[in-house]
Amino acid sequence: MNRTTFRALTAPVLAAGLLTGLATVPAHAAEPRNDLFSRADNLTPERCNAVQEGDNFEATGQTGEPTHFGAASLPVQSAWSKWEAPRSRTVVMNTNGSDFDTILAVYRGNRLQQLSPVAVDDDGGNGNNSRVSFDASRGVTYRIAVESYGAAQGNYVLKVIC
Repeated sequence: MNRTTFRALTAPVLAAGLLTGLATVPAHAAEPRNDLFSRADNLTPERCNAVQEGDNFEATGQTGEPTHFGAASLPVQSAWSKWEAPRSRTVVMNTNGSDFDTILAVYRGNRLQQLSPVAVDDDGGNGNNSRVSFDASRGVTYRIAVESYGAAQGNYVLKVIC
């Protein structure tokens, strides 16, 4: 079949609108921008009282990614952020205001396969939201995974308070 024949066969189908549904991309058709550890969002400003919003629609796990809260976080649907502590002190992070059942995990380390857990929680915040508290060290970058309980998806709010 040559190009002319192909155009002749597909033109009536397109004109009838039979293929238009194929070109429609549903909302949240792609993974979030911070689905990968290497593309973690910076919590800005890099200071206390930072707030970030995002979602985990179509989020996936990666090879070597930890299971953030055991079987409760399977399948892995994490969105990654990072935050550098401006000073040494106790820090609270939470997902209060998120519209799905979250798990919050905080790590130290620069490579996904070599992360050291700092804090993890499921449901320690308001309702099904999560809350962690830990002693942060000035200048250390913390890697934060906002994960779902089970296969929950939705919009999250990540807050840093110190």
